[in-house]
Amino acid sequence: MDEIFLILLGIAWALGTPLIAIVALVRTAGLRAQNERLAADLASADLQLRPYEFRILQVISAIVFACVFGVALPGILLDMILPGGISPR
Repeated sequence: MDEIFLILLGIAWALGTPLIAIVALVRTAGLRAQNERLAADLASADLQLRPYEFRILQVISAIVFACVFGVALPGILLDMILPGGISPR
Protein backbone atom coordinates (compact mmCIF):
# COMPACT_ATOMS: atom_id res chain seq x y z
CA MET A 1 0.00 0.00 0.00
CA ASP A 2 2.80 2.38 0.88
CA GLU A 3 4.58 1.65 -2.38
CA ILE A 4 1.51 2.54 -4.43
CA PHE A 5 1.20 5.88 -2.66
CA LEU A 6 4.87 6.66 -3.30
CA ILE A 7 4.55 5.68 -6.97
CA LEU A 8 1.48 7.89 -7.41
CA LEU A 9 3.25 10.73 -5.63
CA GLY A 10 6.26 10.34 -7.95
CA ILE A 11 4.01 10.40 -11.03
CA ALA A 12 2.19 13.47 -9.79
CA TRP A 13 5.53 15.15 -9.10
CA ALA A 14 6.92 14.22 -12.54
CA LEU A 15 3.85 15.55 -14.34
CA GLY A 16 3.06 18.48 -12.07
CA THR A 17 6.48 20.13 -11.97
CA PRO A 18 6.78 20.83 -15.73
CA LEU A 19 3.11 21.82 -15.85
CA ILE A 20 3.59 24.39 -13.08
CA ALA A 21 6.73 25.71 -14.81
CA ILE A 22 4.85 26.18 -18.10
CA VAL A 23 1.99 27.99 -16.36
CA ALA A 24 4.48 30.27 -14.59
CA LEU A 25 6.21 31.13 -17.88
CA VAL A 26 2.90 31.96 -19.54
CA ARG A 27 1.82 34.19 -16.66
CA THR A 28 5.13 36.08 -16.47
CA ALA A 29 5.33 36.78 -20.21
CA GLY A 30 2.82 39.62 -19.85
CA LEU A 31 4.63 40.99 -16.81
CA ARG A 32 7.92 41.12 -18.70
CA ALA A 33 6.39 43.24 -21.44
CA GLN A 34 4.78 45.51 -18.87
CA ASN A 35 8.12 45.94 -17.05
CA GLU A 36 9.84 46.87 -20.32
CA ARG A 37 7.17 49.51 -21.01
CA LEU A 38 7.58 50.97 -17.52
CA ALA A 39 11.37 51.02 -17.83
CA ALA A 40 11.15 52.84 -21.16
CA ASP A 41 8.68 55.32 -19.69
CA LEU A 42 10.96 56.05 -16.73
CA ALA A 43 14.00 56.39 -18.97
CA SER A 44 12.23 58.93 -21.17
CA ALA A 45 10.93 60.99 -18.26
CA ASP A 46 12.97 64.07 -17.40
CA LEU A 47 12.73 64.07 -13.62
CA GLN A 48 14.30 66.89 -11.67
CA LEU A 49 14.44 67.20 -7.90
CA ARG A 50 13.68 70.43 -6.14
CA PRO A 51 16.30 71.49 -3.55
CA TYR A 52 14.10 70.61 -0.56
CA GLU A 53 13.34 67.19 -2.04
CA PHE A 54 17.06 66.58 -2.37
CA ARG A 55 17.57 67.51 1.29
CA ILE A 56 14.78 65.13 2.32
CA LEU A 57 16.45 62.32 0.38
CA GLN A 58 19.77 63.15 2.02
CA VAL A 59 18.28 62.97 5.51
CA ILE A 60 16.48 59.70 4.79
CA SER A 61 19.60 58.13 3.31
CA ALA A 62 21.62 59.30 6.34
CA ILE A 63 19.13 57.69 8.72
CA VAL A 64 19.15 54.42 6.76
CA PHE A 65 22.95 54.43 6.58
CA ALA A 66 23.22 55.05 10.31
CA CYS A 67 20.75 52.28 11.13
CA VAL A 68 22.41 49.74 8.84
CA PHE A 69 26.02 50.45 9.75
CA GLY A 70 25.54 51.64 13.33
CA VAL A 71 27.18 55.02 12.75
CA ALA A 72 26.48 57.99 15.03
CA LEU A 73 23.25 59.43 13.66
CA PRO A 74 23.55 63.02 14.95
CA GLY A 75 26.99 63.48 13.41
CA ILE A 76 25.86 62.26 10.01
CA LEU A 77 22.70 64.37 10.05
CA LEU A 78 24.56 67.53 11.06
CA ASP A 79 27.24 66.90 8.46
CA MET A 80 24.65 66.56 5.69
CA ILE A 81 22.28 69.34 6.75
CA LEU A 82 24.67 72.13 7.70
CA PRO A 83 26.09 74.01 4.70
CA GLY A 84 29.70 73.72 5.87
CA GLY A 85 29.27 70.44 7.70
CA ILE A 86 30.97 69.57 10.94
CA SER A 87 33.72 67.33 9.64
CA PRO A 88 37.08 68.93 8.78
CA ARG A 89 37.68 69.31 5.07
